[in-house]
Amino acid sequence: MLGLISAESVQGRRCAFSLSAPEPLGMGCLWAQVQIGQRARDRRVGRCLLACAQRLEALRARRVVFAEGFPYRPFFLERGFDEAGCEELLAQKAGEIAAAGAAGHERALLSTPRADGPSARAVRELVRRFRYLLIDAPEGTFEILEEVCGEYGVTPERMGPGRFADVDAAVFMARPARPVYASARCAALFVRGGRELMLGGREIAQASFSLPARRAFQLPFPAAPILSAALSCGRIAPSDVQVAAAGDGISYKSGASLDKTGKNLYNV
Repeated sequence: MLGLISAESVQGRRCAFSLSAPEPLGMGCLWAQVQIGQRARDRRVGRCLLACAQRLEALRARRVVFAEGFPYRPFFLERGFDEAGCEELLAQKAGEIAAAGAAGHERALLSTPRADGPSARAVRELVRRFRYLLIDAPEGTFEILEEVCGEYGVTPERMGPGRFADVDAAVFMARPARPVYASARCAALFVRGGRELMLGGREIAQASFSLPARRAFQLPFPAAPILSAALSCGRIAPSDVQVAAAGDGISYKSGASLDKTGKNLYNV
């Protein structure tokens, strides 16, 4: 169960919260709306927040998305709530994001510790959009991904001992085992961290996505984490999500989430 937490200021000393159950993208969520009186004392505010947190915990909604500017985020995180991120969305669309962010489409790098579904999907997208693919992966993983490349008549290269990547784009599915020396033109996407281990190049700090109109949802929360959670639980398929033109739709920003900026479009 994904929790959604928002707050609004009300007159007087009253503090309360209410729960509702929206289903964006067919995914069950629990929305806690906290009302905080403008003249409420800290003790009353604290009791209200504690009651809200305990109710969410009882209903097993410990993975949460906060409304933009939610002022009590530290209170919930200190109680062990887990703020939902965008990792699944980035992992499933990594190849397309990298291609959209690259200035050239000659060579690409994929760095991954395992040959899972998102890594195989990234390989397929990269070999479709770039002429050459360099893979940084352990033994066994490389061979599996090499077979995926073979489906497209492409033979990937291994990362050399010098760890230099002369590429236009790079996808890091996780932190690489060792530093990578990238060319200055390289545009890199970091799905689960590792930016400090790429020396050279630049990070793809923003990407935009769109959904079919039938999948549109309206909630006052960052849309990207909700979209990512729906992918994780199988409520939507990766093919339902399209990488949009920069600045349109749902936008992802490295280290931050943005509000929805257009109809049926969301920024992660």
